[in-house]
Amino acid sequence: MSETAAVSAVYGPGMGFRLALGPGGQFEFVLSGNAPPLFPQVELGRWRGEDEEGVRELLGAIAGCDEPSNPPPQPDSAYVFVGHERDGEKRERLYALYEAPPGWAPVQSAVLSMVHGRWLDRRQSTLRAQASWLKTQADAARTIAVELDNPGSEVVSFSSPARQELWTVTLVPQWMAPAALDTYPYEIAPHEFSLMSPLAVAQGSHALDPGKKIGVMLTLKRLLSPGRYDVSVQYLSEEVRGDARHASGILTMSLAVLEVL
Repeated sequence: MSETAAVSAVYGPGMGFRLALGPGGQFEFVLSGNAPPLFPQVELGRWRGEDEEGVRELLGAIAGCDEPSNPPPQPDSAYVFVGHERDGEKRERLYALYEAPPGWAPVQSAVLSMVHGRWLDRRQSTLRAQASWLKTQADAARTIAVELDNPGSEVVSFSSPARQELWTVTLVPQWMAPAALDTYPYEIAPHEFSLMSPLAVAQGSHALDPGKKIGVMLTLKRLLSPGRYDVSVQYLSEEVRGDARHASGILTMSLAVLEVL
């Protein structure tokens, strides 16, 4: 008996997930953007491995799901596509991602649980990021340090972090009404951007060996209104077709609350 399955999701511009389950317990998934709570880890790239028991469990759950297609009502809403094939017989379905129907919801949870836990350390070529404050004092430049590293087993390629236009800082004032959801994109000026280590390639793509890392500093020098802000940093790695080592998508890093006096 030959049996395969595919689960893919789109949950934002440049943000998606693809999982393939194959014979012999083979699996591969590609992550193109973290979006908590679905994908809390701040990583991009490709995972691959073999787990006969885990793949068999997911194949059985997907095959046994009788929930008919239930796509999201709005065309631009997040969705998940599910495909299953057994001995040449194919079945395809489409569901709303954040409002999964009752018959599909436990299967979706099982897929995410496997990706978040059991298979998370099967990294092949991945890019991981973390951000933290170096300085937050009002009389000093408020500086964010971002570290990009490769925790995978192979070289990973990504858009050169030396390109200032790939970085975005977003400030959300806590005093605004929650329903307003007003955000303040902070456009980073050239004098507010610097690399913590030199790059051989300032444009195009940059490659990082397993276990290696590189740092970026973002310095917010402009005046901000007094108050407390939720702050996040986004980095965009542009898509490069035909390069399996290239990690593309958007990484979103949350920082500790910034208080401006």
